[in-house]
Amino acid sequence: MSLHAVRPLPDNTYTRALRGAVPVPAGGKDKLAFQVLMVFCMVTCMVTLNWLIHASDRSLAAFSEVLYEYPLTFVAALFVRTVVTNPLVGRLARAVVPAGLAGFRRTVAMTLVNVSVMVTFMTFFGVLISNGPAGFTWLAYAESLPLSYLLAFSVNLLAVGPFVKVAYAAAVKPGLLWASEKAAELRAAARAAIPRTLFGRGE
Repeated sequence: MSLHAVRPLPDNTYTRALRGAVPVPAGGKDKLAFQVLMVFCMVTCMVTLNWLIHASDRSLAAFSEVLYEYPLTFVAALFVRTVVTNPLVGRLARAVVPAGLAGFRRTVAMTLVNVSVMVTFMTFFGVLISNGPAGFTWLAYAESLPLSYLLAFSVNLLAVGPFVKVAYAAAVKPGLLWASEKAAELRAAARAAIPRTLFGRGE
């Protein structure tokens, strides 16, 4: 059966997100907020999955000893995302993703590009933070790459990506708009109150 003969996905929120039908911000503060949410969710999932896979002791006490990895990995991932990955992904996407590609196939292609860049850097950081500088080896890094890539791609494509897109569109974006409107109202009220405060009413 050809790809063109495959029946379209059901028109619901999850599959609309998979097809790229849920809009995401392209720039400015909105894009930053979207990426912070995406990085937070990916870090939470990846650190947890890596711990579950590699830990010999899965007790709560053992888990509490690795909690420091969450904030450290988040800071590192957000830095890599905003400073390194964004420019690289833009160039790579223009070079390797066909302009006419759309729908779910474009989502897959863009996820491949994003994950390829992020995993390359974040696997290095993950091995470094788990083994310590003295225990880091390039062999451990190379051995970790395939599993990290598979996990990151699957989690991003099927879980975190759709969730963040829907959560942003349904809650974060309206919240940002509301906060922006309230801030504008407060600034207008403050500007209107200054003359009355300084000079008194009627002057």
